[in-house]
Amino acid sequence: MLKPVEMRELRVIVLEDDVDRVIKRLDALGNVHLTDVRVFIDDWGGFVRPSEELLMKSAEIVTKIDNLIDMIKGATGTSSGGEAKRHHASNRTWNNLDDVSASFQELERNATSLIENLKTLEKELAERREVLAMLNDLREFGIESLDQIRGEFICVFFGKLPAENAESLERALKDAVDENFFIATKNDKTVVISLIEYKDRVERVLRRYDYEFEKIPEDMPADIAHAMSVVEEEIASLNKRISDVRRDLAAFRDEHMETLMKMRDFASTEHSKMRAKMLFGRTEHARVIHGWTPASDVERVISGLKEEVGECCVVDVRKPSRDDRRVPTLLKNPPIIKSFESVIEMYGTPLYRDIDPTFITAIIFPIIFGLMFPDIGHGLILLTLGFILRRRIGTDMGTIISLCGFFSIIGGLLFGEFFGFSMHVSHIIEESLGMKLPSMLIYVLKAFEGLPTFLFEPIKEIKMFFIITMMIGFVHMGLGLVLNGIMRFSERKIMEGISSVVKLWCMFGAVYFILSLFKIFFHKFEYWQAFVFLVLPVILLFIFHVVGELKHHHESSEHSEETRSAMDYLLILIDGVIDAVLENFFRFLANIISYGRILALALCHAALIEVFILLSFMCLNVPYVGIIIGAVIFLLGTVIVILLEAIMSAIHTIRLHFYEWFTKFYEGGGVPFKPFRLC
Repeated sequence: MLKPVEMRELRVIVLEDDVDRVIKRLDALGNVHLTDVRVFIDDWGGFVRPSEELLMKSAEIVTKIDNLIDMIKGATGTSSGGEAKRHHASNRTWNNLDDVSASFQELERNATSLIENLKTLEKELAERREVLAMLNDLREFGIESLDQIRGEFICVFFGKLPAENAESLERALKDAVDENFFIATKNDKTVVISLIEYKDRVERVLRRYDYEFEKIPEDMPADIAHAMSVVEEEIASLNKRISDVRRDLAAFRDEHMETLMKMRDFASTEHSKMRAKMLFGRTEHARVIHGWTPASDVERVISGLKEEVGECCVVDVRKPSRDDRRVPTLLKNPPIIKSFESVIEMYGTPLYRDIDPTFITAIIFPIIFGLMFPDIGHGLILLTLGFILRRRIGTDMGTIISLCGFFSIIGGLLFGEFFGFSMHVSHIIEESLGMKLPSMLIYVLKAFEGLPTFLFEPIKEIKMFFIITMMIGFVHMGLGLVLNGIMRFSERKIMEGISSVVKLWCMFGAVYFILSLFKIFFHKFEYWQAFVFLVLPVILLFIFHVVGELKHHHESSEHSEETRSAMDYLLILIDGVIDAVLENFFRFLANIISYGRILALALCHAALIEVFILLSFMCLNVPYVGIIIGAVIFLLGTVIVILLEAIMSAIHTIRLHFYEWFTKFYEGGGVPFKPFRLC
């Protein structure tokens, strides 16, 4: 559980004629992660070369089929959420992409012809409707004949003018043609009339003020009533033709949609096969497949391949090193813990050699959140919300929210808070407002006080809570250093393992320094304590760093003729001091203090809901509606606190894990295990 699943490297050689069958079997097995053979091409000594597949062709066919299906659905009014009714099931099969392409081209021509015809008719219909609307607008202006606006001595402009430009336009026309114009506006249309000799000047002014010209077709009958009748007949004819084309498209859809769907599935499968083949190596008559599978599934993979192609394949199984960064990572955790893998992946997928921190994160994450957001009532709401998300949506976030809500309830029990109410709040209300909490609520809060004596209220005992957060930080980060030491010793990196132990010692020195300042446990600095807890681990870290750098310089100098100067060694010593003092001791000190954000968030949560409680009780003095206003304020405050504080607590909990804990032992940057699937 604390390590990624043990993997095995697979190198499979199959005949060219069997490669498609092998791909289908790998898809059915669903437990082989394929790797590009180019990563291992040097291991084959030039006998294997990368594959070259024409992915563009298959991708183009899939895209064209998808586009045609969408066009048919859009033209026939079929939504993407439901399939068209299929009256004719197709039994057509294809041998390769060329067969699919040939069949598709014929269907595409027929469908495209119908769709383009439909678009042309719809465009004509829109134009005729615009003409009809224009004629109707002219009648609104009292114009009954088009001859009235086609005179030899006047020019008439008809269109739309932005309302904010009306006054400016009128002034500009007066400057351009004096009083030789007429302008009228009705609804959203504007008519401008002038003498024919001023046509160009008026038109320039209109364009300057964003006038949208509308032009009456020249072939219209002069009588507007007659013209409208003609246009209405044309619209009716176009509607009928559009209806006929839509009916033809619907018939085409019902007849050929099943075939198009099968074409898409076939082409998608072939495209996936080609993508897989791109990862394979090839010889003159064979293909080389490189992949990974869990150690427990090796026999099932081998038997599946043998069952598919008999003895016409070679499977080489190798156990990779834990340090091999090419090995994909598969995490295997129980369902309730697996939800926290999403938190881990936000930082980065574990390397194959890494310790899987999911199990520990699933325990510590909700505990820290519960201390930041401690309230029985608010925690109960989060618990219920997470449970609903888990049951209705099935999201991992539901499990995380539920666990965080549960530990918020535990935190509320520890600190005696219930929907923001506590004995501390009770005293404030009584002292400042002269009011008392309901007797039942006081009874519940006093019951909390009857719990074990280590319970306390963060607002009243800030110093104690701060020290507790420091201890939480020490334990949390110390666990990270212990895990780092375990990994280094398991990898037989003895010096790095010892260094992790010394860092843990140094971090305890940082805790000793803080506790001494607060005069807790250590009431004053003792020389021997300061030397053992502060000075000695820093000296050891300095020595480890310098020895490591000297070793590195010695190894690099063996491959070059460069000699190290005294300045180089001085820089190594300075770097050792910086690493031991700043990069370790003071960083540990800052990291431990950073856990004080647990106190800050808990205080912020308590203080914010306390404000809304006080406002609610103040409103009770308002006659008649006071209790209603108070209830609304309290409910609104509860919603704000839950949304705001829960999000802030989650963000800071993630930060403590990412920057204070993961940096002590976890690297990330691994490749997630993704079993091969055709589609």
